[in-house]
Amino acid sequence: MYKGYKVRLFPTPEQEELLWKHIHACRFVWNYMLAYQEENYKNNKKHMNGYEMIKKISVIKKQNEYKWLNEVNNSSL
Repeated sequence: MYKGYKVRLFPTPEQEELLWKHIHACRFVWNYMLAYQEENYKNNKKHMNGYEMIKKISVIKKQNEYKWLNEVNNSSL
């Protein structure tokens, strides 16, 4: 027999803002890496594994254009 639990969160406005930052950052990184993989596929380059993507994310976060990714926790990305 399996049991399920429902949990409802009531974040403060500051916590809600931080949750949305995490959600938007994760969505951005997902779409960025997907586009990068598709570009590699079109150019017959090697497919990146998870570890290579983590290294790529670290490089992306150092660029001035994507400094806002440093506002969220690294493990969520």
